[in-house]
Order: sequence, then C-alpha cells, then structure tokens
Amino acid sequence: MVKKTPAQFDFVVKTHGSFTHERDQADVNIPKLLDAIAPLGEAAKLTGLLAQFPYSFHYSAGNLDYLLDKSSRLSGIPLFVEYRHDSWMRPEVKETLRREGIGYSNVDEPQLPHLLPPEAAATTATGYVRLHGRNAAQWWEGGGERYNYSYTDDQLREWVRRLETLREQTDRIYVFFNNCHLGRAVRDAHRFMELLTEDDA
Repeated sequence: MVKKTPAQFDFVVKTHGSFTHERDQADVNIPKLLDAIAPLGEAAKLTGLLAQFPYSFHYSAGNLDYLLDKSSRLSGIPLFVEYRHDSWMRPEVKETLRREGIGYSNVDEPQLPHLLPPEAAATTATGYVRLHGRNAAQWWEGGGERYNYSYTDDQLREWVRRLETLREQTDRIYVFFNNCHLGRAVRDAHRFMELLTEDDA
C-alpha cells in the first residue's frame, strides 16, 4: 500500500473488530494492529485510526472509559471515533474527546431511530466525515446492501455547506464515502470534488 500510493497520500486505518465489537479481545490485538500498520507510519502516510463502534455500544461512563483506555494504548497514533447510537450525542462526550485529543466522526446515514444526525463538529484540528448513504430500507439488514445508495447533488451540497462550518474549526478535513456498493462511493466522491470546486470558484 505504501508503494502503490503517491508520496502525499494519507491513510486512516479502521481498527479491527476486536477494538470495537469483541472488546474483551482488544488488549491482545492492539499490539498486532500497531505492528501491522507500522510500515504506513514509517512512510509518514498514517494519519490515524478509526474506531467505528456498533449501534449496540451505547453511552455509559464505563464505555467512555473503555474508549479512553484503548486510545491511550495506540502509541500516540491519533484516533477518530464513530458512534452509531445517538446516546453519545451529549456535550460532555465531545468535551472529553477534545480534552483527550480524540477526533469526532461526523456521519451521514439514514435518519432512523437513534442513529446520529449529520453534524459539522470537530474535537481536534482535523475534521472527519463519513458518508454511508441513506438506504433506510435495507440499513438494518447489514451487509453490502446497507451501503447501496447514490447521493443526489442536493444532498452533496448539504455537505459542502457543512464543510464550510468545519473549515472554521479545523486545519484540514477528511471526507470518506462509504456507500461502496457497485462503485457508488467513487462516483459520488468525484462529484463532491466538483461541487467543492464550484463552491470555491
């Protein structure tokens, strides 16, 4: 991956499921993860790690402590966190992330009960956005069909406007398209770049 990407290419690596889902295995597997991604860090291409927690991971003091503990074991590699349950949408969570230097992932996903609404929030100098599509009909089925969705120009323009807000809070912003079914993410990412260029013109 280092050799196949340009010199200025940045990677954010998604953590293994044992970090976010089978959490009793995290301490065993974190050293293995760090060893696996070491070449990216050595090549100065590693921007950070993403921990995408499942819908079942609700806010609690214990779960927040879990996150902070595991973040402290990452050898200084920046961590971004994505929640899937809206119980995490409370000011003290973002305040804690900000204090601990953990990035917050803004998401675009179907507006179903207890999923997170779209935001333009940052807890570090790096803004982070993940667009999953809005396939509400198949969201709970999981698998690839969950991400079978193409964004309209109007929906992408919503995020152009949100990025304007994020720019005021950050030094740089990463936007990831995860609506990966049948190459939709690539097409939407290219279109998003065109809309950003139009907005800056």
